[in-house]
Amino acid sequence: MLDSDDIAVSTRVVAAVAATKDVDPLSLTPPLADELDPDALDRLVEADAPLRITFAAWGCRVTIDDGTVSAVECPSLVTVPAG
Repeated sequence: MLDSDDIAVSTRVVAAVAATKDVDPLSLTPPLADELDPDALDRLVEADAPLRITFAAWGCRVTIDDGTVSAVECPSLVTVPAG
């Protein structure tokens, strides 16, 4: 799993989901920006406060816990693109 502080959390979300689904990160559709605002997510996680976020994306439950990203496949989760 990618947990390096040098890699944006939005990038780590894509990598975690791709690893969980055993697919190329570029094959995930729709793009993350259609699911949520990746820049806002990155800024939120960069804040100097303990934080735990859980959301659904690409049929997975994604959790960010103090910067550590994990993904669990949950086919019953239905996501609707933002916009």
